[in-house]
Amino acid sequence: MLKFIKISLVLLSLLLGCNSVQANENSHRADNPKANSVNPWKPTVKGVLTKSAKVVRNIAYKKVGKTSLDLDLYLPKDAKNIPLIVWVHGGAWMHGDKTVFTYQGKNINLLNALINAGYAVASIDYRLSQVAKFPAQIQDINDATEFLWKQALSYNLDKTRIAMMGRSAGAHLAGLAAMSNNAHIKNFITSVPKADFNIDAFVGFYTPSNLLSLGAAHNQKGKRPTAEALLLGAAPSTIPEIAKKASPVTYINKNTPPTLLFHGKKDPLVPYTQSVAYKADLDKAGVPSELYLVKDATHGDKKFDSKVNVDRVLAFLHTYFPVTNK
Repeated sequence: MLKFIKISLVLLSLLLGCNSVQANENSHRADNPKANSVNPWKPTVKGVLTKSAKVVRNIAYKKVGKTSLDLDLYLPKDAKNIPLIVWVHGGAWMHGDKTVFTYQGKNINLLNALINAGYAVASIDYRLSQVAKFPAQIQDINDATEFLWKQALSYNLDKTRIAMMGRSAGAHLAGLAAMSNNAHIKNFITSVPKADFNIDAFVGFYTPSNLLSLGAAHNQKGKRPTAEALLLGAAPSTIPEIAKKASPVTYINKNTPPTLLFHGKKDPLVPYTQSVAYKADLDKAGVPSELYLVKDATHGDKKFDSKVNVDRVLAFLHTYFPVTNK
């Protein structure tokens, strides 16, 4: 009997341990405000950067109070008049930073391929949702891009050729910058009254494109504040006009730049229907666009950095945003 009790206690302990691990994983969900101080998706193994890259780190593009917002610039060595891709990191708008781009298993294959193909990539930091609410994030993205436009000569960039790219929350912000670029939305940029740059292409991976419908999908799962609610300052359904203003699909028109979308069919955080609806709106407006739904891929899946998907990005860029300086 005593032996049975001991065995039962061991099994109970193991079960509680598993539940504890599961609870810890759940605490990192995008809709959990307690995840603000951590970055659970940040890989721990640094990827190997291609030898053809020149890196300029920690370029200050803006100061907010006493805080400097920086970017890292990855350049093909000895190239001039280089087309620029602005990369925006993900992390539910509440965690992550510009350095995530160089970590293996997330973006390193894509980054190396872009540099080897002759593109410059700027990975930027922006204010997270626990620091500032929307529209601070899109202001930072546009201010960083304006800074690069003005400093193009210093870094051998072609200021007339700029594309946006990102994953998850980063894809939302990159897409919002790209879709709203020709609409000149008030309060979307702070460094100048009106952006001087134009966006020529957008590539988004598992993009939150409509915050109203995303909020509705997440609210069905529980009463905790969602990541989009933390970004906006309230549940999207309670502030629909702000949610609409913060949604990339709001600004789609015939002048929207060519767009490439990827999404996993098993994404538990951002439903793949977000990208399906995005593509439908682009088609309706007559915007050149492509959508790849990746079977069995989840949110942040390594499949998105596979050769087949990296090649799809390069093919899209070759068509709509080619390197012409070689």
